[in-house]
Order: sequence, then structure tokens, then C-alpha cells
Amino acid sequence: MRTIGNTPVDGEVRAVASGALANGDTVIVNADGTVSVVGGAAGAEGTATTYNSAVTQTPNAVYDTANDKVVLTYGDDNIGKAIVGAISGTSISFGSEVRFNPIYAALYIDSVYDPDTGKIVIAYRDGTAKGECVIGTVSGTSISFGTPVQFHNGATERCKVAYDTTNDKVVIAYIDAAINRGQAIVGTVSGTSISFGSIVNFSTGTVTDSGGTNLEIAFDSNSSKVVIAYRDGGNSSYGSATVGTVSGTSISFGTKTTFVSEAVNWLTMDFDTINNKLLVMYNAGASAGKGIVGTVSGTSISFGTAATFKATSVDDIKVVYGSSEKFFTFIFEDVSDSNDGKLNTATISGTSVSFGTEVTIEDSLFYHAGIGYDPDGGQVIALFGEQTAEDGQYLIYKHATTNLTSENYIGIAKGAAADTAVATVQTGCSINDAQSSLTAGQDYFVQLDGTLGLTAADPSVFAGTAVSATKLIVKG
Repeated sequence: MRTIGNTPVDGEVRAVASGALANGDTVIVNADGTVSVVGGAAGAEGTATTYNSAVTQTPNAVYDTANDKVVLTYGDDNIGKAIVGAISGTSISFGSEVRFNPIYAALYIDSVYDPDTGKIVIAYRDGTAKGECVIGTVSGTSISFGTPVQFHNGATERCKVAYDTTNDKVVIAYIDAAINRGQAIVGTVSGTSISFGSIVNFSTGTVTDSGGTNLEIAFDSNSSKVVIAYRDGGNSSYGSATVGTVSGTSISFGTKTTFVSEAVNWLTMDFDTINNKLLVMYNAGASAGKGIVGTVSGTSISFGTAATFKATSVDDIKVVYGSSEKFFTFIFEDVSDSNDGKLNTATISGTSVSFGTEVTIEDSLFYHAGIGYDPDGGQVIALFGEQTAEDGQYLIYKHATTNLTSENYIGIAKGAAADTAVATVQTGCSINDAQSSLTAGQDYFVQLDGTLGLTAADPSVFAGTAVSATKLIVKG
């Protein structure tokens, strides 16, 4: 820490404030030697709530940042539908559901938000098994759709869609079921319609279907590349990935990389915008649920070592990156634990990934999972089928946030300090007299939001012992 000015008295330090400090605030030291007030918020878990009272397949949640609304897309007994919701706390109020393909059924539904046009893009297999795409426009809690456009005039499975923000293009990946070949196509949104370039194979061999998710796509905004991970039927169903480069309405792919030499299923993937890495998660058969970190360089991708988050069988894995939390949240069906729905976190460091502590979000029979992220509220939207009825349900989960760690707390502000001004911080064995409502003789702990409490938070940081209602002996 950088001390400023005259040598402070014992039990005090002086440093430059990063942000304003009030008298009596709990204080941390930052990596650059400045000091800041402890800040954050407690976590919150909403209640599982039904949004569709029928069997609900392939749900997905995308956030429309122009309208500050979440859009759920899903199959309602194989009828393609969408519904718009306004989030308030851990609840969502919905408008009326709308069918997005007026004639046929819809399978393998996936969706993405196009921030350049402010539209919702939905890709799916229609009732004639062809690949189609439709554009949705949100207004309030309503959504309207243009005319569906065909992108593949053949048997289409496992549609996945991403948005390339560098080139302002949609990229759809899917399986041509007639030849079990992985293919991709670039789309350009204009108004309420979309036009497409030519179809390109992204796999040299087959992409095998195992009843789960054998294909996933994500956009790497650091390298401006599209990455496709898939179950490689041409290589013992091992996990493979390939990097796609969009140019105009075309896409080309580099050489595939095998990221794990074991059969994979339930692939899911998202991009970490802070570490500029991709996290691929998957089921490794009956043995484990795993995650692995990928780094794009040019037209190639390299991987670290896979890490296990569950040493038993898992299904229905879905992951999303949280821009506020700066880590991933994922949900999954814990097959070994009565098929309960679980939620956990994943954090990237270098080319490694570590996992948090799982929590149960649904007791038994967790089906048809989907996931989304609300960047305004900094919270995750988990979607799943409700027990035996398989009704579509949502649950909002907000992680606790804080700048406090087990190591960076240094003491309590003595007097106020403006941003960039010199602040005086009371440290070990000094007495701060700017508190209120304390109980003499009680030990107090720093809470995630910087207040003092009688119970330790996580991380556990001891603040000191009260000697009166207003005075605290700062930690030694």
C-alpha cells in the first residue's frame, strides 16, 4: 500500500481514495495501492414459476437490451412459441405467447439477440424437417414475427445460432441429417426478414446424434471468430471444435481440434469477455460432467486440461457467462441424485477452470434445460421442465457480489475522503467511534455490502469487537 504525507500514527494508514469514503466505512486496499469502501450485494434465488403449462422443449432465454426485456423461445408440444417478459427482482411478468411459425411444428429451437437491428433471431427445424429462421420484433411485452425463411432445404437437426458482432451477421450451425454432416450458414437480418449465403461444411466427418446436445456454437468477440464444438462421429464421438471466420455472407473453417479423447454429449459453451476464453462443458458418459477452457488464435483453437465438476452422470447442461459477476453459471440434471436440477459456477484462470459449490434448484426430474442472462440485473435465468408434467418453468438466480476478499480488508475510514483525496484508515487495535447500534462485547464481521454484522459472511472477515454502541476496536 502507498502511504501518503506524514508518517501516520500507530494503527492508521493514509492512502489515496478510489471512490468517496464516509466516516466509519469499512475499507479494502486495491491492487494499485488505493483504498475503496467495501461494497456489494447479497444473492437472491427466486421461486420456480410456470410460464408454459404444457410439455416444453428446447427452451432458451435471450435478453433484448434495446427494450430491456427477456424473450423465451421454446417448443410447446412441438409448436414453436415465444413470450416476452419484464424482469422485476426475481420475478418475470409476461405478455401473451406467440406462435412464430404459423403452419408447421418446430423442433431443435435456438435463438439469439441481434444488437445491431434490435431483433430476435430464431432458428429451428420445421414440420417438414427443413431448416428455417424467423425474425421477431419486441414491443413492450409483445412480439411479432416476419415470414419464416428457409436456410436448408433438407433434413435438419440440432440447430444452434450465434451472432457475430464484428461482422453484424447471424451464424447458424446444424446437422444435415441425410448425411450426418455438420454445416453452417451466414445470415443477414434486414427489417423483419433474413437472407443467407451458401452452406459450408464445418466437419469433414459425421456429427453423431446421441439424444442429447451434440453441437454448440459461440462467438469469440476478442478474435472475432465463431467457434463450433461438436460430437465428432468421424473420431469415436470425441469432442472436437473448429474456428469459423465470417467474410461477407460466407464462412470458412480452420482445422478441427480434438479437445478431449472420450465420447461427449450435452455440449454447452459460452465466451468469457474478461479472460477472452471459451468454456466448453459436456457429459463424458456415465463417468463425469466436465469443463475445459479454449483459446482461439487465428483460425485455430487450443485447450487446457479438462476439469470435473461432477464425478457421476449428468445431463441437460447449460452454461452462460455473467458480465457483472465475471464468471460462468451453469445448470444441469444430476442423474445420480434423483435427477435433481443443480446450479453451480465456473471461473477461468489462465487455461484452467475451477468450480464453486452446487445448489439444488429443482427437486427431482429436471428436464429440457435452458439458460439466459439479464445484464441489467446481473442475474441468471434458468429454464427447465417441471417434474413429471414437464411444464416450462423459470427461476431467476442472482449471485452475491462483493469486492471484499479474505485478504484485502484493512480497516475502517477515519473521517470522510473524496475520490482521489488522501484517506486515513484505522487498522489494528485502533478504536473507531463512527459506528451505531453496536452491542458492547460482541464480535462483528464485515458483510458483503460493507456493513457490520454478528455473523460471518463468505468470505469470513473479522472487523473487530464493540466496546460501546458507537465504538469498535478495529481488528488486530
